[in-house]
Amino acid sequence: MKRLEEALECIEKHLSIDQNDYKAWTNKGATLYHLERYQEALECYEKSLAIDQNNKLTLNNKGVTLYHLERYQEALECYEKSLAIDQNYIDAWIGKGFTLEKLERYQEALECYEKSFAIDQNYTEAWIDKSAWYKKACIESLQNNKDKAIEHLKKAINLDDKCKEKAKQDSDFNNIRDSQEFKELIEG
Repeated sequence: MKRLEEALECIEKHLSIDQNDYKAWTNKGATLYHLERYQEALECYEKSLAIDQNNKLTLNNKGVTLYHLERYQEALECYEKSLAIDQNYIDAWIGKGFTLEKLERYQEALECYEKSFAIDQNYTEAWIDKSAWYKKACIESLQNNKDKAIEHLKKAINLDDKCKEKAKQDSDFNNIRDSQEFKELIEG
């Protein structure tokens, strides 16, 4: 936390010299986001986008922040703008998928996850892969697609064994919780 506060001070000093540095505004927004100061983060992203409206990272970060504020429709718009700039931006596909899931648009969410995997199945940030596989498992379970849910959950667990514990408590798996396959996967 202290390092984030120090980073924030440095960024603010820079912005006192150059208020037109959109990257600094984006960095300040990201720092505030990590400090859980979401509204302030949004204000920084707005300032950044006023300077450069076509910055996919800023749009994506704004979407993530709006998602955490449960402003899902606005978050979705940010991800879509980011993807209009770069159709291969995996983070935006994943964020859009998470958001569509919150909006209960499950099939569209699955399509977003599939697009992210089609772009790069070996994406170096494994936590995104883990999250996407886990989310796909949740959606398939919610749609009573037990076999696909188990298949996706296996992939998530292979990337991060902590997914087992998470799945034990996750109500998204209530539809398949009593199946032998689910029990073996979670207990094994």
